[in-house]
Amino acid sequence: MAKVYGTNTPDNLLAAPGGDALFGWDKSNAPGREGPSTDHDTLTGGAGDDTLSGGQGNDVLFGGEGRNLLLGGNGDDRVTMLLGFGRDTADGGNGVDVLTIDASAQTKKITHVFGAADTETALGDGSTYIGFERLNFLGGKGDDYVIAGALSDRLYGGEGDDRLVAGGGRDQIWGDQGDDRIYGELGRDRLYGGDGADALGGGDGDDTLIGGLGKDTLFGQEGRDVFVFNEAGEKNFDMIEGFDGSEDRIHLSAALFDDLAKGALRSGQFVVGAEAKDANDRIIYTNGTGKIWLDVDGAGGAEKVLLAQIEKGLILNAGDFLII
Repeated sequence: MAKVYGTNTPDNLLAAPGGDALFGWDKSNAPGREGPSTDHDTLTGGAGDDTLSGGQGNDVLFGGEGRNLLLGGNGDDRVTMLLGFGRDTADGGNGVDVLTIDASAQTKKITHVFGAADTETALGDGSTYIGFERLNFLGGKGDDYVIAGALSDRLYGGEGDDRLVAGGGRDQIWGDQGDDRIYGELGRDRLYGGDGADALGGGDGDDTLIGGLGKDTLFGQEGRDVFVFNEAGEKNFDMIEGFDGSEDRIHLSAALFDDLAKGALRSGQFVVGAEAKDANDRIIYTNGTGKIWLDVDGAGGAEKVLLAQIEKGLILNAGDFLII
């Protein structure tokens, strides 16, 4: 096994297939090379059983295949473990460290609750980690169930019908493909449904919910929530549950229209009723049914398109909409 040591400047060290030990800058492992460190190293494992040690600085460690030992050391490090390619052991060390669990190559269901930084936590393939404050999760083809931690995490469901749950912090969650269930819980979260018929629940906090393609159900729950629409049509309209006009808002992509500028929807571009009344009407709200329609040319020849469904009888006005 070869041992390779970095310098006190940023290094990019790559392990060979046979298994190597890569060490970022640290005075304790680099006698005779004293000096201030500007070290932010990138250490990449190969196909063998590697040891990657970041040392000082904000380092990036990619475990690769094999049975790896990943040590962040001091600094705010980013460490990636490939799930299913060997039993890795990872320790973030000091700092606010981010662990990426890459399960994108997996075909089976992954179930995982992100562990506290001071607790050794095991993964399904026998890998363990400790000392990480934030989580990135990349799902594969299975129906994954993942719960994030207390800080700002990112979860990607991948394929399959996933259940993804945020913790505290400002989390970002992407369902991607499949009929996913995404829950914001605490914090100010940003939730993306992706493809499929998804259910998004904002939880507490001021959340942003983006259903994406498919007929989705969006639950704003507590806080000042924003519901974003980048798509429209009978196959893409979403159900909005618990919309509160005093707090919540609906954001519409300018790409849905031919001639609307970004910014607040003007009062003359909104109408309550079943049809557009003049050429300026772009959003039609049928309060008797709760349906919200988009009309690209008002009272022109184009057909209105169903955008969303809310609780019937709610009072809406142009101020509830923003063009983005």
